[in-house]
Amino acid sequence: FHMNYKLLLFCCLFGASTLAGQTGSIKPLLSVVGLNYSPFNGQAEQGDSTHYSYNSNQQLDKQKIWYYSTSGTWLLFNQFTDYTYDAKGNLLSSVYQSGNDVSGWNDDYRFSSTYDSLNLRLTDKTESWVGSFWQPSDSTQYVYNVNGKLQSETHPNYRIMYSYNAQNQIAFELRQLLENGAWENSQRVDFTYPPGELNPSFRTTFYWNNNLWLKYSRQGYTYSASGKVLTQLDQTLNGNDWVDRYNLVYTYDANDLNISWLFSEWDNGAWDIIYKQTNEFDADGDLISERLDRWLGVWTLEHFRWYHYQESVETQTPSAVQFAVFPNPATNQVTLQGENLRQVKILDLQGRVVRQQSLQGQETESLVLGLLPAGNYLIQVATQEGKMGLKPLQINH
Repeated sequence: FHMNYKLLLFCCLFGASTLAGQTGSIKPLLSVVGLNYSPFNGQAEQGDSTHYSYNSNQQLDKQKIWYYSTSGTWLLFNQFTDYTYDAKGNLLSSVYQSGNDVSGWNDDYRFSSTYDSLNLRLTDKTESWVGSFWQPSDSTQYVYNVNGKLQSETHPNYRIMYSYNAQNQIAFELRQLLENGAWENSQRVDFTYPPGELNPSFRTTFYWNNNLWLKYSRQGYTYSASGKVLTQLDQTLNGNDWVDRYNLVYTYDANDLNISWLFSEWDNGAWDIIYKQTNEFDADGDLISERLDRWLGVWTLEHFRWYHYQESVETQTPSAVQFAVFPNPATNQVTLQGENLRQVKILDLQGRVVRQQSLQGQETESLVLGLLPAGNYLIQVATQEGKMGLKPLQINH
């Protein structure tokens, strides 16, 4: 997806990755669906959807990835397949392919890993498919200390070395570049811990210049009693003073699940709020949705992502099913066009069904929207064969 540059910077600085790992159960993830919305008309402009399937050992067996095109259709365009595992369940290899189920699939990349007897990963290798053979394109080697902590990771053109303190906490990371056959210092990150604490209070970045380490930026953290990050503050060094740049504030529920965060930028002596994300979890503590809003005088929906698990009743995922819905934006009624449509549901952006109707399998069907409030929704259809299709729907009154 295209993102505002400040959000990209935020992702780099604060590690704003998906919260899918914050789950309370082991339900297999079936699909992740994301849509980007226009700040001008509120309509979905781009999106992607990844579907996961598993083998008899409940190991990942395939990923299929759809792209939401500007024409308003979901297009299947790549997949990960050919997963192999060792007897201990370690992932050995997978293949990335481009194409689709209709025109066929083309090999692009193959990924493979090796492990030691303690299941520590030793190597990663990437190969590119060139005509009729696999050609090595990238590799990483991992080395661990006697405590099983990562000591170094070496790539073709750079390496990162890790050092730990007496409490076996990460003390610093050293990045070096391979220049003219020799390793040259490039960047260093130091971690500072309050006495007796397990989590760092500061993460300070240095860069190497004229044989000296010069401070560049730092991130400061505060934590809850359970060790959850409450705030992250990014600063840069201006002369001898640390100058505020970005701030991130997390909020948790009674179960310590991160239900929201707020991202702000320091501008002209005040904090300028930029983004807010709200997260919803199911009863098992599994993340089921992320909503990202951007402040444009009012909170404006920019991105929405749904997570669906094996025990979910609603899959809410795009598939090979193609159907048309018009008008969109709609007012009081929409028309559906497709083959063998059995059921249609309208869902809000929390995945809740707000309207549903059985269909008769005709090529053209109508659905009355009634008193549904204006806003953004999803319209999901099911065929007689049980296949699903999904599209965004906007209702205006």
